[in-house]
Amino acid sequence: MKPLDALSADEFNDCLHQSFRIRAGDETIAAELVEVRGVKSHTRRQDRNPFSILFQGPIDKPLEQRIYRLTNDTMGEIDLFLVTLGPDADGNGMIYEAVFT
Repeated sequence: MKPLDALSADEFNDCLHQSFRIRAGDETIAAELVEVRGVKSHTRRQDRNPFSILFQGPIDKPLEQRIYRLTNDTMGEIDLFLVTLGPDADGNGMIYEAVFT
């Protein structure tokens, strides 16, 4: 598992629109990586610009805000703190965000 501080927006951009499996207790939920975007921050690291990633998961299985293990065929396993932003614009999926500073 790659350390979180070593991950970059470019790595996630390479996985845009790919499926990630989110382990939630005894269940696994599929979510699509739908956006990678820059984030303004008052603190900057020398080796990485802040960014966030957005996932779209099923509307009928909302996740609590906490750390989840995600698995992707390209990136392998990653433990991420996901925040629920709410339903997408169409009401077809739930949007989750992870922020990297």
